[in-house]
Amino acid sequence: MGTGNVVDLSNLKSLVDSNGTTGMAPRLLLAMDSVPASGESGSMGLTITLLEGADADQSSSERMLTGSITANWSADASGDVAVTVPAQSLSMTYSKGGTIATVTRANGAADMITLSQSKAF
Repeated sequence: MGTGNVVDLSNLKSLVDSNGTTGMAPRLLLAMDSVPASGESGSMGLTITLLEGADADQSSSERMLTGSITANWSADASGDVAVTVPAQSLSMTYSKGGTIATVTRANGAADMITLSQSKAF
């Protein structure tokens, strides 16, 4: 997904209503320009912003929720890439019409996913 992709509010509401079969879970797509070489590693910042409205600009009546995390990655000899979200403090910021609220919570344990070359990532 690129910058400015749309997540339909009615679909998100359908995900949490009493009939869970009516909505489709959004997907997060991490597009890689290339697969890192074996033994390479690094870190990346991931930020997600949910903005109410039909464009990329927040008006005073629209709500916005933003959060960021840091993830570490490493490539192994088989071409797989492990992505780990380490234990860290996570902040989410909500804003609407000049009101801003930030909450910080701990991700107490590391979470990991593996992007497997044998499964076409």
